[in-house]
Amino acid sequence: DLGCSFAVNCDGGGSSTYLSQRPGEELKVNNSPSDGGLRPSTSGICFISTAPATGEFVKASVTTEDAYYTPLSEVQFSAVGSDLVGTYVDIPTDAYWQVTEGMGTIDENGLFKSSGKTGVATAELIYNNEVVGSASINIVIPDTIEFLQPVITVPNGENTELHLVAYYDEVYEVVTKLSDFNIVLSDATVGTLNGYTFTATSDLSVKSGSVTATLVHDTTKVARAD
Repeated sequence: DLGCSFAVNCDGGGSSTYLSQRPGEELKVNNSPSDGGLRPSTSGICFISTAPATGEFVKASVTTEDAYYTPLSEVQFSAVGSDLVGTYVDIPTDAYWQVTEGMGTIDENGLFKSSGKTGVATAELIYNNEVVGSASINIVIPDTIEFLQPVITVPNGENTELHLVAYYDEVYEVVTKLSDFNIVLSDATVGTLNGYTFTATSDLSVKSGSVTATLVHDTTKVARAD
């Protein structure tokens, strides 16, 4: 289905190791071996280019940390330049960024600021009026939010960090920010909130309470922890 004329299944255990030389990088391990680290292996498949490095900028590898973000997020795009065979080359100073119209803005350093519109935002690096590298992110409204710990125990007078997670289409984790949520306590006597930090009251007579987070972009999405 993938168009291969020949395929082989190597050992699928802890010896399975994938090394690659991504554009602009040295050859390195780019997977997480299931044994927790590298170990000797008796077989392997190598794909090696013998093409010489030219040192002339041809393309850029554009990346971001994650794929899904909420509206009005700020996302840093990064670019690494390379020649035709992937050897590192400085990106020309007159290369510039552009992003999908209507999705937001992107500055000269690759910092994207969402306009609040949902959809796919593609950042492109332009050189000599041609796209030499691009990467896309998804600006979405999560369909599920939840506290990482639905039950939290905090000693009186102590504090803890509340961890909220959000998902899109049930499986894709979404990068969120504090302003995406309205977080409130069930009772002011249980303690105080400062951002994601909850500080429990010093009053020993208070034994329990709850915290609720509502998604600002869709108030039907609510998470609760006790």
